[in-house]
Amino acid sequence: MEKGTAIEKFVKYMLITNKSLTTIETYERDVRIFLLAIAENEVDLINRGIIEGYFSQLAANGTKNSVIKKKYASIKAFIKFLVEQGIIAANPLATLIKMPKNLSAKQLVIAKDYLEQIIHLVMTDAKIIHRDKLIIVLILVSGMSAVELANYRTKDRYYMEINQSISEETRGTIQALLDNYLAAWSHEMLFLSGRSQPLTYKYIRRLVSPYLQHLTDMGNLDNFYVTIDSEK
Repeated sequence: MEKGTAIEKFVKYMLITNKSLTTIETYERDVRIFLLAIAENEVDLINRGIIEGYFSQLAANGTKNSVIKKKYASIKAFIKFLVEQGIIAANPLATLIKMPKNLSAKQLVIAKDYLEQIIHLVMTDAKIIHRDKLIIVLILVSGMSAVELANYRTKDRYYMEINQSISEETRGTIQALLDNYLAAWSHEMLFLSGRSQPLTYKYIRRLVSPYLQHLTDMGNLDNFYVTIDSEK
């Protein structure tokens, strides 16, 4: 079912079941924002991973935990409605999802020369698989946070920017790595785990931490992004 039709039916359902106007307005607004944020055109394609990814992104953007919980209540009611109406077969929220913490990203500043060294080490290390090499270098040069990269969609690759302060040769190496990866990739998410599940920011942190440990205590850091100090 198309998104707009689903929302209209959901609002009518709430009116019939005597929900308060305040509740109806809140649920409708939250659901509309959720549906605009996800790539799927049909509501019957919504699954648990999509919902978890949406809330992880809200947390990464600094949304307050109290607001996240209220939005979750709205979407949970919408999903329950879809199941009751037979629009989706199974409830992806049948078991409670663990709500993400507020994952406001911490800035980590790295010297340009050291960053170039890291990229060279990563690119020439035969023990690191193609996907993980790309994850590490993109965290270092894209300005994206770990949570943003974990939830990055393949269709958005055309908007990805590589920091222009690094050498042209290094930028070319990274672009070639990305192009080779995409040539054999067709999933909507840019990265998946070995079990074909959405990647987590914790996995990205584990990959990158050996190279950034000197900048901060990575063990106590949830979300982060890297900026380059071109003067050093």
